[in-house]
Formats: sequence, C-alpha cells, structure tokens
Amino acid sequence: MEESIASRFFGIDELLRLVLAYLTPPSGFRVSLLDSRHVKPDTLASLARVSRKISGPTLDALWSSINQPNAIIGLLPIDAIELTDSDGDPQYRLTRPFAPEDFATFDKYASRIHCVDFTGPTRYRRLTPGCELLPCIKEFRNPIFPALKEFIWEPSANKGAIGAFHLLSREASVPRDEFHLLSWQVERSAVNSDAMAKTFDAFMDPGLPWIPNVKRLTLCTHLYSPPLRTNLRTLSNVEHFSCQPLINTSSFEGLSALPHLRRLDIRLVKGDFDHIHTSLLASFFPPAISACAATLVHFDFVNPKPIRWLPDGSDPALLQFAIFTPLYACSGMQVLSVDASRGAQLVITDSDVRAMARSWPALRVVSLHEAPRPASAHGLHLYDTLWALAAGCPRLSRLELTVDSDVAEAFSVENRRSNHQVEMESVVLNSSPCGDPLLIADFLNRAFPRLSAEAFVAFPTKERQEDEEKWARVAAALPYTPGDHPQ
Repeated sequence: MEESIASRFFGIDELLRLVLAYLTPPSGFRVSLLDSRHVKPDTLASLARVSRKISGPTLDALWSSINQPNAIIGLLPIDAIELTDSDGDPQYRLTRPFAPEDFATFDKYASRIHCVDFTGPTRYRRLTPGCELLPCIKEFRNPIFPALKEFIWEPSANKGAIGAFHLLSREASVPRDEFHLLSWQVERSAVNSDAMAKTFDAFMDPGLPWIPNVKRLTLCTHLYSPPLRTNLRTLSNVEHFSCQPLINTSSFEGLSALPHLRRLDIRLVKGDFDHIHTSLLASFFPPAISACAATLVHFDFVNPKPIRWLPDGSDPALLQFAIFTPLYACSGMQVLSVDASRGAQLVITDSDVRAMARSWPALRVVSLHEAPRPASAHGLHLYDTLWALAAGCPRLSRLELTVDSDVAEAFSVENRRSNHQVEMESVVLNSSPCGDPLLIADFLNRAFPRLSAEAFVAFPTKERQEDEEKWARVAAALPYTPGDHPQ
C-alpha cells in the first residue's frame, strides 16, 4: 500500500520535530496556564493516527504534560471505578480491587508524562476529581509516573488533591528536576476516606523525607508542614530555591546545608513586610548565606504588597538595602534583582552601590525595581551609581534602576573610560528626571562604550513628563552601533 503524502512528509524527522515543537508548550511553561491557544491536543491526537512511524513521537508530545487528574483515570478499566457525587463533591471510588492486568493501557501513556500541574482553580479551568485514586494506583505502580520531571502541586481536601502526594517518590528520584509546592489548605478533618487520612498523616510526618531532592524547589505556601523544616537538610541536589519566609527562621535553617545552591528567590506576601524586614531577613541571611557563599550567583527578592503614595504625605514601608549586605560574601554573584515596585520604598544610596560593585565584580544583571517616587526622593545619582557599576563590574550587560539624572555639569573623572568590556543588552532608567541631554549622553558613552540607542530606555517622573523629549535626545546622542568595537 502506497504511503500517503502526510505520512511521507512527517516521516522526515526534522519536519516532524518542527511541527511537534509548534504544537506543544515551550520548556518550563506553566501547564496550569495552558489553553487551546498554546496546546492543540486534538491536532496532536489526529497527527498520531497518520502512521505508526510517527505515532510514538506524537504521543510523547501529547502526553508530555497533564493538568487534570481525570486524564489518567480514563486509562483505567471502566468496570473498576465509578464517579460518585456526595453533597456536591464528586469523587472516584473503586467498584472492585485493582489487578495487575488493569494497567496495560495506563502504562502505555503514564510513562510519557514529564510535567504535572495539579493546582487549584484558575481562570482557565478547575481541578477535576481523580487524585483520590492515586494511593490505590501506587500499590501497583511506584512511581506512578516514572519519567516525571516537574511537579506543581497545591494540596487540598478539595477534589482529593492531597492524594497527589503519591506522585512523589524519593527512592526513584521522582520528580527529577522541579517541585513546586503552592499554598495548601487542608485539614485532617476535611478528608473523607481512610486512604486520604493516611495520606495527610504522611504529608505532616516530620520523620518522613518526602520532599523530592530536585534541582529547583519552590515553597510558596502560607502554612508549613513539619517535614519542610526537617527535610531541607537532606536536599543535596537543590540549585534553585524559591520560598516565602512566613513563619520563622527555623523554617529555613536547612538552607545552610544546601551545598550546590546557585539561585535564591525570596517572595514576600501581602501583610508580611514589616515583620520580614525588621526581624526575619536580618537573622535569616547570615547563617543561610555563609554556607553557600561560594556557589550562589543569582538572587531575587520580590515584595508584591501594593502601596500608593498617599496625598497626606504618609510614608510607605521602608526596605533598607542594608539587610542584603550578608550577600556581599557571595563574590561570584552574577544576577541581583530586587523588586519593591509595589511593596515598599527601597532605601539605597550611592555608597550601597559602590559596595555592591566591589563585592560582586562578576555581576551581569542588576535590576532594582522601585515604586514611583517624587523627584526629590531619589536615593541614587546618575554619575556616582552608574560609574561605580561600569568600572567595578566589567561584564555587566543589563541594568535597571531609578536615579537622579538632573545634571547640569559635565562628569569629571581621571580615566576617560570605565574599561567596561561588553555590549549592553539594556539600560532602563525608571522614573528618573533628566538634566542636560548632551552631558548625560557623554557620560553614558564613557561609562558604557557599547551602549546603543536601541538598548537604552528612560522614563520621566510623573512631575516632569516634559523630560520624555529630553530622554529621546539622550538616546539619539549615543553613537554606538551593535557590532562596532569602540576604541
């Protein structure tokens, strides 16, 4: 029988890979946000039927990620399960015990799953029932998804989501790469079966090392179970750690035992800023940082608590940059990002920036994102701040901050250029007043000889919107063109 044109077309490996790359989400995409605009399951299912030759790779793409438990429940024999609805809470239950032969279809697809996102309601979908059967499945298949790389989980009694605990397997290193534990809301009294009650007890058992030893670990939770405090010390593979330090420093003492930590993200939540900045961070940083000073290269800090400049002159909460000084011990730091744009007024001085440049000569990215402030309240000055970074961090390529650029005199320095070595990918000045455009352009050309007009963006303050035209003149006066080699 002659092959169809479609079969011949997709029989070319490169063409098949291109089509599958278009039809499946990019690596690292949160599957909870996927909808028909990003993933086309019907198209993939149709493509899998074109020929046996391309069926395998296409099914791999189709089943690479799931965000609903009922996707796998449908792989089980229909005579073994039924969906019940008690008090408006639909859940699956067994109508007979599972048997080894029940998993033939299940095995064909479960082995292809690399990413699971079982989180709560989103604008795109609500979690379906199904997790409550995972304890039963694990009796026959452990690990349930042997190829699982990334697991995003929001434990809850709702829809039996606490049952997804059984997707974890420390012994089999599942998941292998990433584990994201999101805000959990579950009490033992809310679970409605013996299996779920035992699952909850295991979840809360401080002696059970269930947290997977992954490369990237995210703990975005409002409450912490005891195992989180005891398990951190056993996670030798963690390179990227994200957390919300909500309870106390004891929750994070285990960070000092992470020998390969390269990236640390701290996310504050609404209402916790005053407690965090006055006590927790001050005591949290020194012991945690001292142990990983040789390996930490990336630090992110975000406080999403919204603020506004009040007409009565009330001051917002103050975030003192000084609380980050223990990070100066991390001499290999390459990326620093502090986002206080909605949470606090960042208190930082030119002296702080000079200390940064001395301590972190390997910096490549600096992002100090602040809330808009009156022009009179700027803590950093154009000449001092940018020259310190340009001269002290020769590999810096991306810079975002707010500075007072209302200069009327030329920059004066002994060395005509800063010896900055790389092409700037971006320089963003937020809410910054603009002085003499030609003086500023001359200074920028000295500090960053490879800064082009295309890579430079500046925004005026609310009080001086007329500076927008002056900033445009600054950009127009930057002579560097990408690819040039300034003398």
